[in-house]
Amino acid sequence: MKNELTVNNNIIWNAGNVVFNSSNVASTASLKSAVMRDTNGDFAAGTITANITGASSLNVLKSGDTMTGGLTITGNNNINIQGTGTLSVGGNTTLGANLTVDSGTLYVNSTSNRVNVGQITESNAVKFNVYTAAGSLNFQSGLALSSQTTLYQSSVFNQADGGESGIVLQHGATSPSQWGITAKKSSADVGSLIIRTRTAASTSATRLTISNGGNIIPGATNDQELGTDGYKWANVHTHIVSIKDSARIGNGSSNAEADIHLRGGGTGAGGGRGFRVGSNIGGGADVFEIYASQTNGSDDWKSLATPALPPALAIQGTNNRVGINTNVFSGTDTSSSPNVNRDYILNVQGDMNLNGQFFQNNEEFVTSRWTESTNDQGANIYRPSKVGIGNVPAPAYQLDVAGDTNIAGVFYLNSNRLFADTQGIIALAASTISENVDIPANAIASSNGPLELASGNTITINSGATWTIS
Repeated sequence: MKNELTVNNNIIWNAGNVVFNSSNVASTASLKSAVMRDTNGDFAAGTITANITGASSLNVLKSGDTMTGGLTITGNNNINIQGTGTLSVGGNTTLGANLTVDSGTLYVNSTSNRVNVGQITESNAVKFNVYTAAGSLNFQSGLALSSQTTLYQSSVFNQADGGESGIVLQHGATSPSQWGITAKKSSADVGSLIIRTRTAASTSATRLTISNGGNIIPGATNDQELGTDGYKWANVHTHIVSIKDSARIGNGSSNAEADIHLRGGGTGAGGGRGFRVGSNIGGGADVFEIYASQTNGSDDWKSLATPALPPALAIQGTNNRVGINTNVFSGTDTSSSPNVNRDYILNVQGDMNLNGQFFQNNEEFVTSRWTESTNDQGANIYRPSKVGIGNVPAPAYQLDVAGDTNIAGVFYLNSNRLFADTQGIIALAASTISENVDIPANAIASSNGPLELASGNTITINSGATWTIS
């Protein structure tokens, strides 16, 4: 028996020149290496070249190939693409764990459902974060906004030279809440920032526009409010306020102060007082008042003094009363009994001067119908009319007295003294008659003589009259 195996007279194996190995052992000229599997069914070999059909032919070639089926890699194994070519995915891609691009350029955490741009470390719990270490420079007016990389970390770009570009914020699936924020590049609105919302009718409406010049414009006239009754701004600092229709202070829901502070004056000796104007300040909910500050350039209003100082002007709404230097509109008349409480249309606390004419019921009003005399520096008065004293509503004489008359002094008639004494005992009379005299009919007249009738004068004694000279 020969130590060889032949097939069709061809030596397949010879004990002297062929040896079987499960490891990768190369053949020599005198000793050929045959392959056999080890106890695990494995063997090692170098390059294998074959034209194979069947299941073995479906393997992907290392030098490059096209794979038509799916590829599943199980176990704790990685895929490393170390080439410099492009990775193209023609369909949907699902990753079951984190995604890291270039050590933090893009990082997606599949556990916390967060996306980071710029770093892997999650510095906060926000779902989308953009991190940068570009520097700490401030805004540079000489650069475009897109070049301010130390300030602005993300952007939405529309490279077209018209229309708008922006983002939509949505919450909810059915009839969702939506906000749209866009920048515009067309017509007169170039550079405007426009904010819109979804309406109840599933349309969109503009709510706010910020122009390229910084103007803040509402979406519609008389349709929007700045703040609400429940949430109000604490202070609005502006230069000029222009109001087309009306300004409202307070909402009328409760008795609360509704006032305006006017503080145009400065402090110190060259300054001026401020003014507080409004309702329900010091006189109650029904009173409009104007108060001054206690010192120049300050807000130490007189209404807040202890005790409170009076307003410069007060107007009562219920009865249309006006107070000057007081917010009291009534007083008690103690000159009558019982005392009478009087309400005044105008109540003035302090001295008052009127430069001009005062009228009552559309007629000239004078506090006295007497006129100052031209002698004695106006210390005397006169009246060119009939005067009644007592209950004389229609005086018939220059002086018409109803009641007793007492004269403490000397009585004169046409500058002639009638009595030498002050008791009316020694009567005085002139002796020359220098006027025409008419003694009325049936009158009884008497005189002390002797008398002289001046030339050209006549005394007429009418029927039934008598004149006795003693």
